[in-house]
Amino acid sequence: MATKAKKTVIGICVAILTPLAITIATSMWERFIAPFDLEVDAQYIDAAGANHPAAGAVLDLPVVSTETTDQGGRAYWKDVVPHWTEEKQIVVDPPYEIVSAPPVFLRRYSNPVNVLLRKPETQQAAAAPAPAPAPAGQPAPQPAPQPAPQAAPQPAAPAEQPAAAPPAGHGLSPKPGVAIFKIHPPIGQMAEHMQLSAKAVELVKPAAALTAAAAAAPPLPDVTDIYRSGPQISGAGKNFSAAYDLCSGDPPTGYVIKSNTFQLAGDRQCGRWATCRQTRNETTKVCWQFTLQGHEEQTGIFKPGQSGQAYSEGVLSVVWTRATK
Repeated sequence: MATKAKKTVIGICVAILTPLAITIATSMWERFIAPFDLEVDAQYIDAAGANHPAAGAVLDLPVVSTETTDQGGRAYWKDVVPHWTEEKQIVVDPPYEIVSAPPVFLRRYSNPVNVLLRKPETQQAAAAPAPAPAPAGQPAPQPAPQPAPQAAPQPAAPAEQPAAAPPAGHGLSPKPGVAIFKIHPPIGQMAEHMQLSAKAVELVKPAAALTAAAAAAPPLPDVTDIYRSGPQISGAGKNFSAAYDLCSGDPPTGYVIKSNTFQLAGDRQCGRWATCRQTRNETTKVCWQFTLQGHEEQTGIFKPGQSGQAYSEGVLSVVWTRATK
């Protein structure tokens, strides 16, 4: 009788433990042995702080392979061999440069990987001032032709007077109705972690004598300023970071705020594992505050030593308009 009871107990234990053992073995197989597919979502940030799909970006995942992103900025690696602790850093080929890219864990459950890029030539083109237009009523200057061999010298034209230096501070566009964009460099607490090359852009109008024609000039155009917090780090795991603040700077003389927009670039977005709220809204000053949640899925006993932290950047766009008298 005792032998029959023992067999019954053993049978029950086997019936309970067998599915559990199969589940554990399957999980271990998928996590540490079976190849898996990896997805990377690449975005690039332009000079105005807006995100776009990084189409055609060549992304290299060391020891795996090199892939090119599609029109949606996505790249796929097939049959990646998992590893217990190994992680790799994505490398991108020109014309893109990496702004923010978390390490890629060579194991399952790390999809998708979000990468933020930039195009240096776009930043430089935005920072280059536009050539000054020719004065009203005069033809645009033409490049001097190269003298023909043995040509008789022509009388020298009177030298033009040098243009007056542009005034300091916020510049005004020489062409009515053209908006002015000015990009402010990062001012965040963690800007040293990333090498960003946002530069100030100012279009200025040469000083002119006060005349009746100047008094009857069209209204001055709106001015757009873009302020950046610089890359800020999220909290660890499922925790949120401390609050980060980003405010507008001093307004152009005689201008007030017409509108403002705020967004996050990089790992997180407002309303998606991040909080964004306006803390100040005045005619000449606006402020926003944001917090960033970390990645709990990148921590745990199977990912020793990982904090699950990543970087995002606050981008504040302010449109200034001429104050009404």
